[in-house]
Amino acid sequence: MKFVAAGTAVILCILLLPSCKMNSHTNEVAGADMQLVEPDSINSNYIDSDEVHRFFTEFSLLKNQEERVLKFYAKRNFQYAWFDNRGLNEPARNFINMIRNYGEEGVSDTLVYDTLVTEWYTHYAGSSASLDSLSSNMEVMLTAQFFQYAERIWGGLPEEKTKDLDWYIKRKRLPYIALLDSMLQRPEFFTSRTPVFRQYDSLKKWLQYYRSIESAAPWQTIIPDKKKYEPGDSSPVIAQIRKRLFWLKDISPNDTSSNHYDASLESAVKIFQSTHGLAADGHIGQQTIDLLNKPLQKRIEQIVVNMERCRWVPAQPTGDYIVVNIPEFVLRVYSADTLSWQCNVVVGKSSTQTVIFNGDLKYVVFAPYWNVPSSIIANEILPACKRNPGYINSHNMEVVGAGGKAISPSSINWSSYSGGNFPYTIRQKPGERNSLGLVKFLFPNEYSIYFHDTPSKSLFAEEKRSFSHGCIRVSEPLRLAEFLLRNDSTWTPEKIKAAMNGGKETYVTLNKTVPVFIGYLTCFVTPDGRLNFRDDIYGHDKRLAVMMFSDSAL
Repeated sequence: MKFVAAGTAVILCILLLPSCKMNSHTNEVAGADMQLVEPDSINSNYIDSDEVHRFFTEFSLLKNQEERVLKFYAKRNFQYAWFDNRGLNEPARNFINMIRNYGEEGVSDTLVYDTLVTEWYTHYAGSSASLDSLSSNMEVMLTAQFFQYAERIWGGLPEEKTKDLDWYIKRKRLPYIALLDSMLQRPEFFTSRTPVFRQYDSLKKWLQYYRSIESAAPWQTIIPDKKKYEPGDSSPVIAQIRKRLFWLKDISPNDTSSNHYDASLESAVKIFQSTHGLAADGHIGQQTIDLLNKPLQKRIEQIVVNMERCRWVPAQPTGDYIVVNIPEFVLRVYSADTLSWQCNVVVGKSSTQTVIFNGDLKYVVFAPYWNVPSSIIANEILPACKRNPGYINSHNMEVVGAGGKAISPSSINWSSYSGGNFPYTIRQKPGERNSLGLVKFLFPNEYSIYFHDTPSKSLFAEEKRSFSHGCIRVSEPLRLAEFLLRNDSTWTPEKIKAAMNGGKETYVTLNKTVPVFIGYLTCFVTPDGRLNFRDDIYGHDKRLAVMMFSDSAL
């Protein structure tokens, strides 16, 4: 069926009616704006639905956007979006500029027909024409291009691809038609509002900087002439380190030539070490040298990969929530969308990886039992019990049979069982020796992952903290419990401590669940504007890079 929006725009005169309550001292109406709308800025241009269909027949590479484009125009009665009576409008010019700068968004592909859009724009910019025979194609092209742009730059890779990468954080859903409507109403949004996670724009700025220095910065390999450099040392290598730190924005340009390791260099080295996940001791050893020698192109790829991840998550989380960044080994607590505090965590080993997903924290469990997973029973506990029948008692554990009844370990013929036929449950009793410590935090999920305390406190001081079977050990469990229960008057700090040390398992249901995001960013920008890098401990960067940079990725 053919749809044509009939009629031309009618200029409405808005009459300011006097208030029912008049000022007793004057009959003047204050503040009335009697300025008329400029006639040329009114849009009296409409497109025929048949023209839309013909466009997609001719420009078939955009065919997948046809249904969405038709819905968009039907919603606006088929009125032009990118032209007014004077020609291309401000939103059109802003969006065309975005198309021109598409490569700055950290993608390796190009928009189809992007050069054609530039040619057509030149046609309108260089003439006094408002609408002509090309206008309907230009109109539909910009709309289809917007949806294509928004899907790729703000939406990211398709969800089925991200699940192949073991990313299970729920993907955001952008209402593309409503998004375009709102941006057309507020043209400044094309340049000031990006509907992606806030890290994206920060990483984009650093991407532009790294690309700018890729050809300008001398990036020869720094070859040390001793094992370690400390404050007070002198060496030509120190001058090379200074220059490298200058290019990385960790030291001022006035401190790039000296061969002496002074206080200003020590401060810069500590910043570099901190932003790369090393202990900030100011000593330049082989680890620090290796990171200084990391090729710029590799860092650029790392930034681009993490920009892609930023496209997948909610743009602006709100309220209270908790974020764990696996490669950083850090948990952050947000209150009213503001960082409240953070602490170190231990995450899963490469063989027992912590899953990337999101959930809702619902329960705090004080003095918990640890129900030993079947994999640990099969691979660790059964072999240990066969070697030492006293293993269960010595580790404060108990064997539980049907109905929850405890069974004496000495009554079990351990040699007759393997992981496949063991009929019992093994759990560790509450207490300081419990592997879960004195408290655990549950956000029910299919991966059996949760936060918990631990008796192994020393591991939190390690630089690389991937030691667990997949769950996340928290260095400040008491503080986390107090945060989650701070609005529950029945749980004072004193009562929380007593429950943790009471020796009796106690479940507490939160009055309001708290969102939890367990993510994976190996590159991020801290509030002070510094770019951070971390090791790709699970190899996810490498897999995503292959997907993004291969010809068949998109």
